[in-house]
Amino acid sequence: MGRRRGFDEAVVLNVVRDQFWTTGCAGTSTYDLMEATGLGKGSIYKAVGNKHDLYVCVFSDYCRDLVAQAREQLQGGPKAVLPSPMARLEHHLVSLAGAFAGESPQRGRFLTKVTADRAGEDEEVAQTARRAFDDLAGVLTGAIRDAQDEGQWPTMSTPRLWGICC
Repeated sequence: MGRRRGFDEAVVLNVVRDQFWTTGCAGTSTYDLMEATGLGKGSIYKAVGNKHDLYVCVFSDYCRDLVAQAREQLQGGPKAVLPSPMARLEHHLVSLAGAFAGESPQRGRFLTKVTADRAGEDEEVAQTARRAFDDLAGVLTGAIRDAQDEGQWPTMSTPRLWGICC
């Protein structure tokens, strides 16, 4: 029977994500991760695998959370944050602008930074980024269609959204 972990994995993964977010994959050493988390190398990698696996894990989690947050803000129905599709779109875009403005220029948005940094040389990262961008575009397109259905958005064209969401 294995020993129980003496740390909160979610907290550690958030710290690891922030380290990668700040210094990138290539700029982050195992020792940087050990210092940031306060854990030994074995404890960190035993939870997820090697540095690449850890990088992909925190990036995938971030992308899933980003898409889930967009869905939550933009969904209609009884659980809708705001009653009208246009109000939900406006709220979502304002919250994105606030998030962009709140980040330092060097840090940027994690999805954008990882895509620019690693997608050209890492197919797993590229697929994760592509899926996140496609999912976000789909969520935004659905919200625009909802607004069109309610007469709140012009129906002249099919909504096409690429690269404006993260």
